[in-house]
Amino acid sequence: MNRMLVLAPLTVIGMGILIVSGVNTGASIASANGSSARPARETNAVAEVVAMLRRVGITPETLAAAGVSPQQADAILVLARAQMPLEVRRDVLRYDTEVAAAKRTGTTAVGAQVARDSILESVYASVSGLLSPDQQAALQHLKANRHWEVPTEYKVLQLSQAQWIALRQAIPGSVPQPDVAPDALSPEPAAATATTAPSALQELGLETPAVQAARSGLANRAEIESRWRAAMTH
Repeated sequence: MNRMLVLAPLTVIGMGILIVSGVNTGASIASANGSSARPARETNAVAEVVAMLRRVGITPETLAAAGVSPQQADAILVLARAQMPLEVRRDVLRYDTEVAAAKRTGTTAVGAQVARDSILESVYASVSGLLSPDQQAALQHLKANRHWEVPTEYKVLQLSQAQWIALRQAIPGSVPQPDVAPDALSPEPAAATATTAPSALQELGLETPAVQAARSGLANRAEIESRWRAAMTH
């Protein structure tokens, strides 16, 4: 049975850190002056949460492209950790197992798939609620377009299939990328970012303010990734 996720009361305090009232998240971001190491199970918990966020299109890269600041990204990770305690993560993994087993037998575990997706989408809705409407819209486009092998900044656009194909063909030297990254914090497929748009891309008329803003926002990707990786290892 799908478990209902309840958003706990939130309090934002200095340095952009989010406290989830009444919830022991075990996933607070390491402070600038250092912190004691967490037990291995807590480190693994944060890694699992990061991997599950990736499944719904939330990564350091997509957050940066959506204009999310490193401090907002910290808050998203803390809230996601609170929304996915051990029992919820176990449910997701159990549903994964049921879906995979059904696929091997040529059937479909519809109930397990729906329940799993409902949990993940509920978490997505909760954490995206921390963002502004413009950031939410950009993140939603990035999520919907993540399968297109184009530079990340263009995934904030809403294009026809023909336009996506033309964009894909206009990217010099692009090559197919693996569907699954080896690391939950690895860049999205074909996510190389051009500092200036080649003439072929400019001719497509896709150098919109949204694309330029996403390209600028990607400058924060490394810092967000560093903060999340620290949360996974400290």
